Order: sequence, then structure tokens, then C-alpha cells
Amino acid sequence: MTDSTLPGRTVSDKSDLIWLMIIGLLTALAFTASYISLSNSQSYSVANIFLIPIILASFIYQRKGIIYTVSVTALFVILAVLMNHRETLFDTGIYAVIMIGIGLIITLLSIALHKSENRYKILFETSPAPMIVIDSRNIIRDINDSQFKIFGYDRRSLIGKNFFELEFIPGECRMNMCESIIGGEGTEITSDTNSGKVTRQKSRERKTKPDAPETPHKRTLIIHINDINGITHTCQVYHSTLRNEYGTVELRIIGMLDITDNVIAQKNLRISLKEKEMLIREVHHRVKNNLQVIVSLLKLQMNRTEDEQACETLRDCQTRIYSMAMVHEKLYRSEGLAEIDVREYLENLARNIMIEYSEKLGDISIEVTGDSDLSFDLDTIVPCALITNELITNSYKYAFPDKRAGRISRDLSMQKPAPAQEGDAENEAHYIYTYRDTGVGIRNPAAAGGAEGSGEGTGAGADGAGGSQKQKNAGNLLNNPDTLGMKIIRSLVRQLNGVIEIKNSGESSEGTEIIINFRGKL
Repeated sequence: MTDSTLPGRTVSDKSDLIWLMIIGLLTALAFTASYISLSNSQSYSVANIFLIPIILASFIYQRKGIIYTVSVTALFVILAVLMNHRETLFDTGIYAVIMIGIGLIITLLSIALHKSENRYKILFETSPAPMIVIDSRNIIRDINDSQFKIFGYDRRSLIGKNFFELEFIPGECRMNMCESIIGGEGTEITSDTNSGKVTRQKSRERKTKPDAPETPHKRTLIIHINDINGITHTCQVYHSTLRNEYGTVELRIIGMLDITDNVIAQKNLRISLKEKEMLIREVHHRVKNNLQVIVSLLKLQMNRTEDEQACETLRDCQTRIYSMAMVHEKLYRSEGLAEIDVREYLENLARNIMIEYSEKLGDISIEVTGDSDLSFDLDTIVPCALITNELITNSYKYAFPDKRAGRISRDLSMQKPAPAQEGDAENEAHYIYTYRDTGVGIRNPAAAGGAEGSGEGTGAGADGAGGSQKQKNAGNLLNNPDTLGMKIIRSLVRQLNGVIEIKNSGESSEGTEIIINFRGKL
């Protein structure tokens, strides 16, 4: 600070000269009064006059003030001796000690005060945010250099003005600041819409305990400030209030952090994110459309094929591709674009596959249970979708012969807590996917893979359904681990770092239960 510091003492060449003149004049008056008093053999109490310049010099000039105090005291003692008052030399010494002691105390207090003030100066002047000090009448008392560097306004042109009447702050912003800073202090805030002038009227006294801490504001105050070149800056306002022992406001410090660059960056970031979101949605939409075209082509080819086995192969390919197309459809329709509600997806997938086999099925109920808030990303949902497709397709084809009624249930839940295993990542969770049907069951669960470290499984087969049924169930992938469906499931379970267990769900060997344990991202 050059011309002004804290409200109070100022340090400049002009003020320094004024204080030197005052101290010199008081010193001359003190020596004159002492000389007259000693000449007339009057009381030494006149020496107390020296305390006034000593206190001023010690407070203003600190260590140099001590030199002044010692010099003045020595001259006073010499004057007393020269005036032939050796018999009162003891009293003279007492006054000298008092003057030096008071000067030393004032110097120490001044040094401590200056240290505290210098800390404030450093924080105030080096703050990158413009800071303004106002008094209880909202008159600006001090401004740091950042106000000029950022907005271009000189401190001399602002000091002494009412803060809430600064023209470079829009009227609405001034109103908001006034409500935020002084609105809770028993005042009613009004604003002139024509001139933009903000006024306040006292409505009731605010009862505040002495030295009570200010209640922090819950909302962030954002204002706009026009700099000297007419450029609008967006600023975040924060403030602190200093009160005396009676709770009365003495000073307020208001900071205005320029966040214009952050606001522009956030705006550009939102635009960029929106563009990327639209691009990702378009990619998922086009992938889904392309897969739908492939499904339609396979369906056309299936309708033109008379060979039943070829038709079944084409239908299997069609459901596999359709299950992946549904993933991309759900992704581009979802809000997050990264995850899919697993439960909803599994319900829709089973319903759509049922349509393909509706002519061969009886009354089959489908249910999905488990955690209702599970969502998987693309890397996890695609393997789960293909596994589910193989399991449901196998059940529709083999578990319910002769339009037998039954039920298919799927349960997907996350283990809590997840079991600790070597190599587990912190952001991974363990999931259990259980698939059950009430079909005719399988002949030998162990032959189907039982419980393999990279296992697979689905559906139901029958051992006691007659010769023709046994021959028909030869295609059941659970009865034949070398089928394409079982190989697909093995590969997908390995991709999920999971294990599979296949077993009959009842003592009568009817129904099949497949349990897949795998890891996925949280």
C-alpha cells in the first residue's frame, strides 16, 4: 500500500513530515515548560509533558522512537543538572526512568501491532481477488490493487463512495449483494429500478452477542461487473464482518473472485459433452439399426429355407444378434449412455425371444428377481445378454416339450460384502446370476459341465420322456457340452471371470438350475 493501508494510521512521505513537525513542536513546548518550571523551582510534574511526544514517536517510529526517547530523557536530565537542582537529582532519575519505560512499552506494543497489520497487508494486497473494505455506512475505506488490475478502476476514484451505489455493478446485482451482506441485520432493502440505487431502511434492531461469529451463507452469490473497457466479468462474492464488543458492525471485507474464465470453460465443456453424448447416441442407434437389418435378413432367409435344421440354426443366430441389438437400443435410450438397467433388460429379452418360439410353447411364465437397482456397462451386459439368450432359447426348445406349462426365473444379485480374492480390484463387485426352469431336467449334470471354473449352462433335458424324446433332446446343450451354445457360454463366462454350476433343481430330476458367479464393475 502506498497512500492508504488499514483504516487508521497511514504511512507516506507527506504524513511522515507532518508527524515529525508535531513531535518536534511538542518536544520544544515540553522543554520550554520544563525550563520555566525549573527556573521558578516549581514541581517536577511538568516533566509529564514529555510523555506526549515520547508516546507519539514510539508508536509511529518504533525502534527510532526509542532513540528519540533516550535523547529527550538525557537532555531533560542535563537541563535539570544545569539548573542547579542537584539536590533533586533522585526525583529527576525517577522521571527519566518513567519516560524511558513508557517509551519502551509503547514501542513494543507498536511493533506487535505493526506485525499484525503487516500480515493483513500481505493478505489484502497479494490477494488475486479484488477486496474492498467498507464501514458500517457502506462507505468504501480501502481497496487492494487487484481491483485496478482486473477491472481497471483506480482506488482513489472509489474510496469514499457508497459500495452499493457503484455504477459498474448492475442494479440487480447490487440488490442481491445488499440482501446477502446486510439484509439480515434488521433492514429493509429497496431498489430504484430507474436509477439502480439501492437503499435500506431500519426496521428493527438486530440482537447480536458481542464477538459473535458470522453465520456462513448457504448459497453462493454470483454477480456481474463491467470493467473500465465495458467487458462484463462474472464474479463470486464472499464477505466477512468485524463487530465491536457491543455487536455493532465496524467493518466489512468483501471479496470478488473473478470466475469468468471458469464460467466460459464450463459452458464450453457442457457444449462438448452434449455433442459427445449426441454422437454416442447416434453410434448406438446406428449399430442397433445395422444389427436389426442383419436380423431381418436372417428372418427372410429362414422363411425361404425348407430344411428344419437350417431354420433352427438361422433362428438361433437371429436371437443372438437380436440380444446384442437390444443392448445398443437400451444404451441410446438411457440417460447415462454407459449403463443399462439389467432387470428391465432381462425381462424384455425373454419376452422378445418367446415371440420367436410362441408356436411351440405352452403356458410359460417368466419372472426376474434380485436386486432392482443393478446396472451394467457394455462390457458386462453383452456377455450376460448372450448367456441369457442361450439359456432361454435352450429352455424354449427342450425343457417344455409338447407345449408343457412351466416357469422360467432369473435372479441377479450382488454379494455384500464381496468375498476377498487375490487379484480383485477395489472397484469390482461379485455377482450371482441364477437361472432356473421347471422343465424336464437334464440326464447328467456332471456331463454338462457340472461346476467348471469357466463353465456354462442352460435349459433342461429329459431322460424319461421316451425314445423319440431322448433323440430330440440330444441337441440340448446341457446334455451335450460340445454344442455351439455351450461353447459360447463357456467363452462368455470366462470373459466375465466367472464360474458356472449346472444341476437339477429338484429330487425328481425335473427342472434345471444354473448358477454363475462372476465379477463386474461397481
